[in-house]
Amino acid sequence: MFDWLLIFICVAAALLWWDAVKAKELAKQAVARTCKSMQLQLLDDTVALSWLKLKRNHQGQVVFARSYQFEFSLNGAERYKGAVQLLGYKVQQMQIDNPHEQPEAAKQTYLQ
Repeated sequence: MFDWLLIFICVAAALLWWDAVKAKELAKQAVARTCKSMQLQLLDDTVALSWLKLKRNHQGQVVFARSYQFEFSLNGAERYKGAVQLLGYKVQQMQIDNPHEQPEAAKQTYLQ
């Protein structure tokens, strides 16, 4: 009995890890496309998970909602922040600082 429980826990942990890796890669690809289209440089070529929640998607299914933070640059000298939110495996919105304005300028939001 204990063996089956241990196997179940290991399989569940592996599936959760695989889900997290897939979502992070999708977020990174979306951020990279946005940065490229805006002629920005994605710094460190990565995104970092900032929060994780359970939410319902448009079909009523319970899925993970995630927010990832990233940094980008206009010229490689200054760092600006951004965030991308996923619901399941779909990008819901992306927020980026505007590098063309003063640092106190409001963030721009892109819905995808």
